[in-house]
Amino acid sequence: MAYVPVLLANWLVFLLIDMLMAGLSTDIVDGVCLLYANSSGVQQALGYYSFFVVYLLPLALMTFCYSRIVSKLRTKVG
Repeated sequence: MAYVPVLLANWLVFLLIDMLMAGLSTDIVDGVCLLYANSSGVQQALGYYSFFVVYLLPLALMTFCYSRIVSKLRTKVG
């Protein structure tokens, strides 16, 4: 259960970074608010970060936890 604070911290950090970058790089063109209009680098960095935090990190943790469960079950059965 030690990974739960890590996940929560990552999600909160991502949320804060996203809010900060959206505020800094937002532009209004013809009355339309365009997020990340000023920087494609910001879009790319946040995309990579969210992919790792939202997809790969939870997938790795679930794989690790389920492999531990299967290992314990095999030990108790055999």
